[in-house]
Amino acid sequence: MPDLVTSGQLATELEVTPQRLGRWLRAQRNVGHPLLLGVSPRSPFRFTREQADQLAAEFEAADTEGHVSDSAVQRRAEEVIRDLLARRLGIPLAPRTIELQAGAPVQVDAASDDGTVLAEIFARQGPLKGGQQKKVAIDTLKLITVRREHPATRLILCFADRAAAAYATGGGWVAQALRSWEVDVEIVDIPDDLRAEILEAQIGQTMVNPDRTGL
Repeated sequence: MPDLVTSGQLATELEVTPQRLGRWLRAQRNVGHPLLLGVSPRSPFRFTREQADQLAAEFEAADTEGHVSDSAVQRRAEEVIRDLLARRLGIPLAPRTIELQAGAPVQVDAASDDGTVLAEIFARQGPLKGGQQKKVAIDTLKLITVRREHPATRLILCFADRAAAAYATGGGWVAQALRSWEVDVEIVDIPDDLRAEILEAQIGQTMVNPDRTGL
């Protein structure tokens, strides 16, 4: 069994207090984060290395750049974006945990019933900043790793804003890597009321950390 990462160890890696990270983890569990749903309120948080890296990327994106991944708005946005992508592709999509051959679990935001389509979803409105850009790179590496074991899989990064998607479609090295590895980029048009909710949540997060947003 692989060594597990505790929340205290993850807090040390992120250079934040255990209390601060613990509050974020509990909030994520309360809104249904798939990595945290099975952890009871009385149990300590422990993660595989892959899970810890994914949570670290999400925490940094939320904490430093005004990302909405720590709110219920993010979860609702993901559901809407997933449904819009499913309609475009003409196939049902749902969140899924995929087990790699070595036994490590991989969480994906959207997968087809037969596993031939995998997608990661980004609800961010506006250009991506440092933490969010890192999450795009990590999620892309995750998808590519799965496809090494399932070569026929189509990989997609799905955005809900053209300015956010520009990081994955422009001339930077990540965009070039996406094209080289044949990872598709899709942009869906979400309802105006949801877009407004996401923007409000981002502004709220910016006000919580006004000196760390980079906006």
